[in-house]
Amino acid sequence: MAAIFILTMADLLDMLSCIPRVPDSGSTTVALSSSSSQSRLGGCLNNPKYYSFIAVLALIATTMLVQVSHMVKLTLMLLITATTGIVNIYSWKDIFERYDMVRFQEYSSDMVPSKFTMTVMIFIMMVSLYYFSRHVEKLARTLFLWKIEVHEQKEKVYEMRRWNEALVTNMLPEHVARHFLGSKKRDELMSNGNRQ
Repeated sequence: MAAIFILTMADLLDMLSCIPRVPDSGSTTVALSSSSSQSRLGGCLNNPKYYSFIAVLALIATTMLVQVSHMVKLTLMLLITATTGIVNIYSWKDIFERYDMVRFQEYSSDMVPSKFTMTVMIFIMMVSLYYFSRHVEKLARTLFLWKIEVHEQKEKVYEMRRWNEALVTNMLPEHVARHFLGSKKRDELMSNGNRQ
């Protein structure tokens, strides 16, 4: 959980520290034509989706927590999704708008803005990874209960065998009981050897 927290906080701090001063919307043609403004803004404008993919990696890491309850996982996933979504939609609004204008100029009027598509993608990943994690947890619990049941049945079989042996030794003479129980154990050993 500490590693997931560190990864998420590093991603968010990197996102929040990477908010450049974007020129006003009146000079969009200048920003589109000049590649020098893109290089000045760095990775934030060149590929803002990268930070959302890091949030997806944090969600995947959250599902890998084996000893943690699904409610704790859901809380962590909701925090990661909400914080990344808020940064995408509000803090990085201008960055995503510039990214969409530069990358998708031809059909920008028909396109859903990237800030919404990335936030929805993170939310869908969170829901699917949560259900996957819940399913794995249910399977692990079922297997654990089956193991307990098998162990209890083995103990019952062992107890019944002890009772049967005590009953045989009490009812039959000692040498007959020894012969009977010895042949029974030999038969069990032979049947186990044939199985292997």
